[in-house]
Amino acid sequence: STSKDVIIFQTGVIVLGIYSKTNMPEHYFPIQQSDGQWGYINQEGAIKIVPQFEQAYPFKEGLAVVRQEGVYFYIDESGVKSFSVPLDCVESFSEGLAAFSLHNRWGYIDKNGHIRIKPRFSKVDMFSEGVAAVQYPTLRFLGRAKWGFIDLTGSWKIKPAFDWAYHFSQGVAVIERKERWGIINSQGEFLLKPSFHWIESFQNGLAVVQNKGYWGYINLKGEVEIPLQFNKAWAFVENVAMIEVKGKRGYMDRQSEMVIPLQFVQARSFSEGRAAIKIDNHWGYINQEGQIVISPIFDQAFDFNHELALVKEKGVLGYIAKAGDYVWHN
Repeated sequence: STSKDVIIFQTGVIVLGIYSKTNMPEHYFPIQQSDGQWGYINQEGAIKIVPQFEQAYPFKEGLAVVRQEGVYFYIDESGVKSFSVPLDCVESFSEGLAAFSLHNRWGYIDKNGHIRIKPRFSKVDMFSEGVAAVQYPTLRFLGRAKWGFIDLTGSWKIKPAFDWAYHFSQGVAVIERKERWGIINSQGEFLLKPSFHWIESFQNGLAVVQNKGYWGYINLKGEVEIPLQFNKAWAFVENVAMIEVKGKRGYMDRQSEMVIPLQFVQARSFSEGRAAIKIDNHWGYINQEGQIVISPIFDQAFDFNHELALVKEKGVLGYIAKAGDYVWHN
């Protein structure tokens, strides 16, 4: 199976993980050399696919999109070309299909490059739990096309009825109607009628919600689990969530008990036992006890993903391991 952890940063560098065909997992990380060429390293920093591409994107389900001489195509984990894609835009694979656009309409291709769902949608999301959220351009009401859900054959699972929709997660999907957000089940039935100003996708049984500037959490039944009381809140990851109150960020457990006090002006959620925090204009990392384990020396620092984190120090990008040592830098 393939990892679904993909993080795209503003720097244009993409961190990803893939599992090789061997019994032992190996994870690939795109790198861009100083000459502009893209390739891939593993978690030890060894080059696995020689930099040769104009662009390189995440591996998903064994394939990655790359660009060479202006042409996009997919490669496998060994760097071998799978098939070209003479299309306007292509996305990563999810549940065996990848979204593509042609003449401003979106459809889906399979891993052989065959069109499985013809391009007839104006916007699409990835497949998750056997369905994908799509926007159908011909159904317009008050100037907005409607969103629904299709199955892997392209047939309607839930007909277009929403102003916006996101992919299913843990059996529910977040949808919007008239600038209010709610959740539905796999049959399209409301578990929570649109009532919140914002709802994020569910993670670990809870979703972040917002009303009138206050943030909290709901459960899969649509019930408020943690009252809306924070100035900002993030998803629970590794049993803790980052929250913000009066401009300071800290971390709490699922019982709303603070495990790391509110103290950081900028910070990120935990990932693999580390969280990036900013102190005196530089970024470092703490563990779940709140102890600084990597000194704040970086201009930018991002989440750990398959044992490595992307950082930027004195204008130079690189990947560090959990002890803070570099395994690769530009």
